[in-house]
Amino acid sequence: MLIENKKTTIRVYLYKMIQASVTVILLTGIMVSGWFERDVLGISKYQWIIGITLLYVGMIIIARLRQLNYFYFNDEGDKIQIRYYPIHPLVQKKKAIKIPKIGLAGYDIQVSMLGLKKILLIRQKVKGKVATYPPIGITSLKSDELESLKEQLDKYVKS
Repeated sequence: MLIENKKTTIRVYLYKMIQASVTVILLTGIMVSGWFERDVLGISKYQWIIGITLLYVGMIIIARLRQLNYFYFNDEGDKIQIRYYPIHPLVQKKKAIKIPKIGLAGYDIQVSMLGLKKILLIRQKVKGKVATYPPIGITSLKSDELESLKEQLDKYVKS
């Protein structure tokens, strides 16, 4: 089965571009327009600029903490393939995992930040021991994709 969240990845990129564009337009409008020469709603021009900038930076930090990733899962053949990379404009380090289906020792899906962040931990049997891969952010998966992923991984985990 193939699970891929390409559409979600594109939607997140577009949202981030729109978010940056709106922020730049707002900041430029405040700086250039004469409306903000006097206090608006009791807030000065510079306080508006600082507030909007802090809001934008806060939204960037929250997005980074959520670990949004492009995620590709394929279990056709004798190996499980997982490819992922962060959905950030400047970070494009692509990572991949290939695990023999018989070597899958288990997995965990951890939810944190009040359900805003989901990570996948995969364990593999290697030379009689169990190794854990670094966490994979799966926050950007839709609920049906997440359920399909669980079903597929459950097939290969032996109790």
